[in-house]
Amino acid sequence: MAVVEHILDILKFTIPGLIVFLTTYYMVKRYFESQEKQSFDEQKFDAAERIWPNRIQAYERLVLYLERINPNNLIMRVHRPGMNAKSLHSGLLKAIRDEYEHNMSQQIYVSSESWNLCKIAKDETIQLINFSMGKLTKTNPTGSDLSRVIFEIYGHLDKEPTLVASEYLKKDLRKFF
Repeated sequence: MAVVEHILDILKFTIPGLIVFLTTYYMVKRYFESQEKQSFDEQKFDAAERIWPNRIQAYERLVLYLERINPNNLIMRVHRPGMNAKSLHSGLLKAIRDEYEHNMSQQIYVSSESWNLCKIAKDETIQLINFSMGKLTKTNPTGSDLSRVIFEIYGHLDKEPTLVASEYLKKDLRKFF
């Protein structure tokens, strides 16, 4: 009987101690989890605060990119008096490639849909320029001849690819405000 009483005495002290230990352990664990989550949330907020200016700038730069590859603006920038069609064609394609390469890093800050529309606008503008070059019938076409064909074809498009992409970028950015 003494052994049973001895075990009961040990349990009288052990069980309350164990309950206090488990309660304390649980509360300390919850406290540290709460602190960790709060720290993570603060870091996330700080990161978002630092990224926002870059994100807005990316949308601005891509709208500018689309304006620069718009055939109306692109031809005015690249065409020089006395230029032949082949030189203008090469100059236009080089300008589009250069603009694209210069702005590729902006895809990190914009939505996938926005970036895809920018790529589509670039590809369709290149197709338009190549198609226009193929439509020239003169033996030695001038840059003005190529410009005229591009303007004619571009003027008959239902939707200007650069305008579609630009409007989407603006709409996409407005979601955040």
